[in-house]
Amino acid sequence: MSDPGTIRPILLWGMTGVGKSTVGPLLAERLGVGCVDLDARVEAAAGRSIGAIFADEGEAGFRRREKAALTEVYAAAHAGVIVLGGGALVDAAARGRARRAGLVVGLGAAIATLAERLAGATDRPLLADDDAELEARLTALYTRRAAAYADVDVHVPTDGLEPAQIVERIVARLGEEAAA
Repeated sequence: MSDPGTIRPILLWGMTGVGKSTVGPLLAERLGVGCVDLDARVEAAAGRSIGAIFADEGEAGFRRREKAALTEVYAAAHAGVIVLGGGALVDAAARGRARRAGLVVGLGAAIATLAERLAGATDRPLLADDDAELEARLTALYTRRAAAYADVDVHVPTDGLEPAQIVERIVARLGEEAAA
């Protein structure tokens, strides 16, 4: 679609289960740019899973690693798609850095949709436990982060859409942003 040197990085962000890791590579392919999954980068640098990092270092340790990885990605100064973890931009300063680095695209979905997508998942440290209370835990997490999730450049709902449809909605919104 475009010369990778001519577009700003697109940072995909939103609640866990919204589809960032699935949509990111598809969006990058559609735009003809690279894709960096921040969680995968953190895991590779640490040599262990995010769950293991949370178990050994807690959320604060993970967030330090996440911030360092994101700083490295920004310093690489390559345009592309950057898939962020659900808590990566909760901090206002982190959102400010993200906006200076690129365009923050927030993916959203209803809590019921997220609960359906995440039922049985064992790789989400902030949601680990019994599926019977998953929706309540998602609601509590979203409530704590709602203002941050609303503070994005572009918002794209994902409810009822296939990944390819989400990509096309993002591309359309990017076109609208470029025209504005």
